[in-house]
Amino acid sequence: MTILSAAFAALKFGIKPIKYFIDNTFRSKVRPVPGSVLYCDLWVAAEHSGIYAGRRQISNIVVDGIAESEVQLSSPDSFTSKSLLGSKIYVSCDRHGAVGHDAVAERSLFDVGERSFYGLVIKNCHQFSSKCVKTLESGAPSLWDQLNPLNWIDSTWEPTIRELKRTAESRLGATKWRLWDWENDFGDDEDDDSGEHNTPRRPPS
Repeated sequence: MTILSAAFAALKFGIKPIKYFIDNTFRSKVRPVPGSVLYCDLWVAAEHSGIYAGRRQISNIVVDGIAESEVQLSSPDSFTSKSLLGSKIYVSCDRHGAVGHDAVAERSLFDVGERSFYGLVIKNCHQFSSKCVKTLESGAPSLWDQLNPLNWIDSTWEPTIRELKRTAESRLGATKWRLWDWENDFGDDEDDDSGEHNTPRRPPS
């Protein structure tokens, strides 16, 4: 690793806790919809991702042995149990609110119970989430979302979560990531009829 690349990586790691603080303190919170992509920061250089299946259940890969894993449905508490930066969960969003799709949620449920090899960059949680989102056809974000400079800041360095974010953008129209304060959100999907951000969205045409 060159000095320049090491400095760039250090900058990325330093941005992450600052970004979390800003998102947690100043930006509005969201509630995911079925098929939303979720992730939490485990520590300054790693994330854990999954797919929101509805009813406060998250379909995700759980490591339960040496290089062994199983696709399970987890509660938000279990999903964030190894997070050191905070307990809140990032949700795929556009400028209107949370984005997801029933087909993505259904695809994530199809694999529940499946056991597999697990690697940090091969067969990991981000690749599982990407596979579920790729159930949908690719679309394109709006011109506003492409040009908005606030969307250019990214603290991600690991290639498979970068790919997951790109996939969520092209298939779900996810151009933002906002926090879900699940510890203070006691409703469920059917209880909330407040508006479009709780309606599963189809990818942009």
